[in-house]
Amino acid sequence: MPRPFWFFYLLLFFIFGIGLNSYFKNFFISAAISLLFSLILFLFGYLSENSRFQLLAFLLLASVLGAGYYQIYKQQTLKEANLIFDKEIIFEAKVVSDPEAHLNSQEMVLDLKNPYQGKILLKTAKLPNYFYGDILRIAGVIKKPVDRYAEYLSKDRIFGIVTFSKIEILKRNQGSFLKSSLFKIKRALEGSLKKSLKFDQAAFLNGLIFGDRSEFSKAFEKKLSLTGTTHLVALSGYNISIIILAISSALGYLGIRRRFIFWLTVFCILAFVLMTGAQASVVRAAVMGLLLVLAGYTGRIYSFRNAIVFAAFLMILFNPLTLRYDVGFQLSFLSLLGIVYLKPALMKFLKINEEKTSLFNWRENIFNTLGAQLAVAPLLLANFGNFSSVALFTNVLILSTIPWAMLLGFLISVFGFVSYLVGIVSGWFVYPLVSFQLGIIDFFAQIGFPLAVKNFSWPIALVYYVLLIIFIKIYAFRFVRRQK
Repeated sequence: MPRPFWFFYLLLFFIFGIGLNSYFKNFFISAAISLLFSLILFLFGYLSENSRFQLLAFLLLASVLGAGYYQIYKQQTLKEANLIFDKEIIFEAKVVSDPEAHLNSQEMVLDLKNPYQGKILLKTAKLPNYFYGDILRIAGVIKKPVDRYAEYLSKDRIFGIVTFSKIEILKRNQGSFLKSSLFKIKRALEGSLKKSLKFDQAAFLNGLIFGDRSEFSKAFEKKLSLTGTTHLVALSGYNISIIILAISSALGYLGIRRRFIFWLTVFCILAFVLMTGAQASVVRAAVMGLLLVLAGYTGRIYSFRNAIVFAAFLMILFNPLTLRYDVGFQLSFLSLLGIVYLKPALMKFLKINEEKTSLFNWRENIFNTLGAQLAVAPLLLANFGNFSSVALFTNVLILSTIPWAMLLGFLISVFGFVSYLVGIVSGWFVYPLVSFQLGIIDFFAQIGFPLAVKNFSWPIALVYYVLLIIFIKIYAFRFVRRQK
């Protein structure tokens, strides 16, 4: 049996065990299910005299290890917290995240100091400004999050929430010098864009480049949701995958060699990570983007599965709670799988030549978006209750211009940082692009509507994914075998 076979299923079943325990929240139930499946596979392999099924039965035992690892991690995480809830107390804490500004408020993660211990989320007024590394003294009440929000915060080891309390700044610049410097550079570049462009254009470009949505109005966020373009301003593998493909397609259309495109794209991803402060979500998104670039560069659909499972294994090993409670993680992997596997299957099914170029890469954009949208549709319905009816059209029209807008926007932010006048002049070049993108979003938001599902059914979603896998197996993989 080839080593890649062992490697793939060993990691896959380990992840499966973590998923089981995160769902049942009981190690013994999860282990029993794994052992039952393993026994069934072994008996089937024995009766059919197929050694592969017996090997799979053996590898499935890795899911027991996965379930045990999840259990240990969850217990250790809970021990880290020593908080007092629903009682007004005075405590000191350090700001350990870059504060996220909103129109009328700001949020940041705090790490409490003795005699308390653990991380909490602070929500407070927009002013005064707080920064990463600040030491604060706070008089307030720590509330315990509940239900799904509690699970969402737990993945980041956040166990409490404090809102609009009395705050005193004790010290500044007590965090990592590298992180602090990166955050300062990011804020300076964002501020440069705001000086060089009109408010709406600057806010949208800051969302595209840095994932900063602090200047977005509720009306504009609703437009993004209605048009299925929220992923463009979200730091996740979902938007990174789409944007990277758009960049690669544009460079390929210009006749640039594939090896040069590969290394240039890798450089852009690494620069993007540094620009945004190397946050965990950005690093994860960058890993997904690098995997996508690797798959396109090698052109080997089979070897890619080991790479993506290995990447998922490392991320989940670092924090197993992300598998179930981090929607961004789920969207990242599903959209990437949709682009890499479902997109070529759809093109083979419709007998479309992948090598043929098209004006503004509209063909690539259509199938990249369609593959990603079909892959994440059940997840969007399960978590948000709807998905956009016009997402395909909006993304096809916008995506070809996104790489240029991001590139020009970043250059403007650098030029504006050096000279205010140069920033204003250079802003004239990106203004038509951003105005076009905002116009498309505005137009389709008026005619689009959300496709909503009130009672989402996971069994139906499971059948849906099984059918997608069969479809991919028939078209994408059969084509690959013929090429060999």
